[in-house]
Formats: sequence, structure tokens, C-alpha cells
Amino acid sequence: MEFGGNIWQLRPETVWWDSKIRGLTPDPSSPSNEETRLLMLYMGVIHPITHTFYNLDSSRGRSWMLERLVSTQSLYYSALSISACFEHSLTQSPIINNIGICPKVRRLQNRAICELRTQIDEFALVKSATVEDFIWSGIQLLDVVTHLETLEIFSMLQGQWEIHHQAARKILNHIEVYASRKYQNSALSGSVIGATLSSWLPSDTRRRSLEFTICNFIWVDVLATSTFGGISYTPCAFDYLELLESEIIKPQETMGCLGWIMAIISKISRLEQWKTTQQELMHVPDINAELVCQSSKLRDELKKGIEKLESEYKLANTTSLEEDIRLISIVWAHGALVLLQATIFDTGFNYSDTDQTFVNACLQKLEALPTRLVMRTSWPYTIAGSMASSESQYVRFRGIVGKTLQEAQPPGISWKGLIVMEECWRLQRVRGRKNIGWREGMDSLGARVILT
Repeated sequence: MEFGGNIWQLRPETVWWDSKIRGLTPDPSSPSNEETRLLMLYMGVIHPITHTFYNLDSSRGRSWMLERLVSTQSLYYSALSISACFEHSLTQSPIINNIGICPKVRRLQNRAICELRTQIDEFALVKSATVEDFIWSGIQLLDVVTHLETLEIFSMLQGQWEIHHQAARKILNHIEVYASRKYQNSALSGSVIGATLSSWLPSDTRRRSLEFTICNFIWVDVLATSTFGGISYTPCAFDYLELLESEIIKPQETMGCLGWIMAIISKISRLEQWKTTQQELMHVPDINAELVCQSSKLRDELKKGIEKLESEYKLANTTSLEEDIRLISIVWAHGALVLLQATIFDTGFNYSDTDQTFVNACLQKLEALPTRLVMRTSWPYTIAGSMASSESQYVRFRGIVGKTLQEAQPPGISWKGLIVMEECWRLQRVRGRKNIGWREGMDSLGARVILT
């Protein structure tokens, strides 16, 4: 690769820098006001970067976010650590690891972790709380963990994001298992978290916070299980599939991809996990027959969904935001088709190492995507690019990040994806094989990269 590290720093004044940071008050030179300044930086700069589709233009939205961030000391300091990390990164040369990490960031991070430990100890002692209060306490822990995870993802090629994510899964598992046992005589059915979420009124700020935190978790969990395989993670009693399919949780309002696509990606991961666990228990023909049936359903569902999204082009009532969601979702759906082919048809039937139909389709959609949206498609970009098999494709995938930088748009985590692709392509040349994908590439790099 000709470039790497935190590429956005090549043009900080036009890529990541937000004019709001220059006018933040109070005076940055005042130590007593430093935390307030970092909090406003998170509100005015960090959130619009990480959650572009989650608009806080209204005074009510801003008040909710501010109240959420100061609700606990652990969440407060975890948010400040992200702001400090971002700010320091603007002073660095392009690097791959320790992006924005400095003593100030570590102090804030350690403070958040210490406060979180106290919260965990208190949560472990909960005995007589109502189911709503119990879940709310657990979700507040989850919120902090996802912030700590964000800091790792932002500052490192790999970092410790996976440790935090495993902790998040354990928190949700504990909430579901413990609440189901303790409150088994209640009227709740199915997922306790999902039922509680649905029972809270839209005007209840707890519902908004719960939706936001759960959506952030689902976002990373779908990426993690699809990228590395669900078998990499311990089981979690919290099942979010129904929340996605029923649109109770709407990831498009957080990261731009429609929930039904995220649900299918999750189903592909579960189908792959089923395949892996059944291989020693069933005859291969029986496994393959079931895989053909289930994967065909998922493929057809994706294709029909893409056709519908394509037909919605330039509808009279479509807003610019809805159009961005439509374009991003089309790319993600094509990426899901590549995932389905690579993980389900990798051992045998109706699959050729030279079959690049889905890869090329995803590539074409990525090339047509406005560069300001490239940062929202790091996962499909990497999944498809890693499965590319020709030099001409390599050039085109590289060109997507190159064009994004040329147009002074933030590439997001796509620079990490390009590093993974380059390693896959190198291995293909060295080993003379065409079916080397992102997992082998990451194994070779010695890094499990999460593609948010």
C-alpha cells in the first residue's frame, strides 16, 4: 500500500475538522473548564461523525443526549476520552495504531473503567428492583462498554474492541437470563429486554436511550459475527433478530443500513454457525441440502430487496436522507450476497472460485456511491474487496478510497478495510489461489479488524 494509518489526517482541515470546534466555549486554556469543552466537542463533533443519521438538531434531542452523557460518571468520562482521542489525533502524522492516544486519553479512559467497576459491583448486588429498573441499570453498563469499545476501534487497527464486545454480550446475557428467572411470573414474554423496550412509551427518555444503546450493540455484533463467524463468540440469550425484523430497532437511523438487511446478515452468520456445528453430526449431503434450501431463500430475499430499493429511485417524496439510506442499503445488500457466497458455498456445490458476479455488482455500486457515503460502507467494501480475484478489480477497489480522499471526504474505517484487502490480494498471488478472503487476510496480519 502507498498509504495507511489514520488517512483522514492528510486533510484534517477539510475532512474531519468541524468548524464548531473552533468556537467551543469555555476557554480551552482553563483547566476547570476542560471537561465541559470535551463534552461539547463530543456533542458537536464526535456524535455527528459516528452517528450521522441520528440527528440532534432539535433542542429536545440535544437535551436528551446531554442528559444521557452525564447520567453516570463512567459514561461521562468514556465520552470525554473519545473526544480527547479525536482532538489529539489531529496533531499526529498518519499512523495505524495509537491514533490519538496520549496521557490525557488514558487518564480519562482509566477513570471511566474505575467508575464502571463500581457500577458493576452495585449491579451485582441488585435483589429487589423491578424488571424495568433492573434492565435500565444493566443497559447503563452496556452504554459505557460500547463507548470504551468505540475508543479502541477509533484508535487502533485492532485494539481491545473484542474484549469490550464480549463483555457487552455477557451483560445482555445476564440481563436476559437473570430477569427471565427472577420475573418469570410477570406478563413479559420472549426477550425480556425487547418486551420492556416495547412497553415504554415513545415519550419516555429511557426508551430512547435503550433503543440507542441496543442499536449500537447490534451494529457491532452483526459485524463481528459475520466477519469472524458466530462460533467465535459465547452464546448470548439476548436475541435481537425479532427487534430488527419488526423494525422496533432501526439501524438505518444510526448507521444508514436498513434493519432487514442487518437481519439477513445475522441469519447468514447463524446459518454458517449451524453448518460448522453440524458437520461432525450429520452426513455432508444432508448438510448441503439444508444449506442449499436456506441460502437460496436468503439470496432470493436479498435480490428482491435490492430490486425494490432500485425501483424506489427518485421517488417524489424521498428526502435526501432517505436517498442516502437507500444507496447505503443497496451496497450493504450486495455485500451480504458476497458474504453468503463466501461463507456458505465455500466447501463445494454450485460455487466456483472464479465466480465474481456478486463481487463485481458490489464494486459497481460502491463506485457509483457519493464519496461522502463511503465511510458508511466499510464492511461491504472490505468483504467484497477481499474476495476480488483480478488486478483490474484491485485497482478499482483502491480507487474508491483514493477518490474519497481526493474529494476531501472522510474515508472512515475503509482505510482499515483496504489494508485487509491488500493482504488478501498478496496472499492470492503468493499462494496461487483465488478464494482467499478477509478472515485469512486478517489472520495473516495478526489483527481482527472490526469494520464499523
